[in-house]
Amino acid sequence: MMPRMHGDKVLEVIRERGVECKVAMVTAVDPDEDIVDMPFDAYLTKPVTPADLTEVVDRLGEVAQHDSITQELFALGQKRAALEAELTPAQREESSEYADLVERFETLSEQADTAVDGMGAATFERVLQDIEQSPVDG
Repeated sequence: MMPRMHGDKVLEVIRERGVECKVAMVTAVDPDEDIVDMPFDAYLTKPVTPADLTEVVDRLGEVAQHDSITQELFALGQKRAALEAELTPAQREESSEYADLVERFETLSEQADTAVDGMGAATFERVLQDIEQSPVDG
């Protein structure tokens, strides 16, 4: 726990101030449906190794070089993976937040297909693989 301010409040202040940066949430809190609406790009549950943190920072730097659709797709993929690791299939089935997230992810995936021409199929495929294989906890 951070002194004086929780991580979700820090995230809120960053976004309110209009700071354009990628944010990786590193937390001891297991994710729930509340994370769907939080404007972060990666979610790691402690304990996190230095290698895990370095990998996520490197990945966020790479994702930042892509278009906004790919960036949002990555962030949604992170949230989806975090929730799939934490929630049971029954909980996911009952969660409207999770269903909305999956629907948005699938819609963006379709839109991202049109971005392939701009970045090349091999690069786009690698970004999608990174999204699918991204670690959600240490």
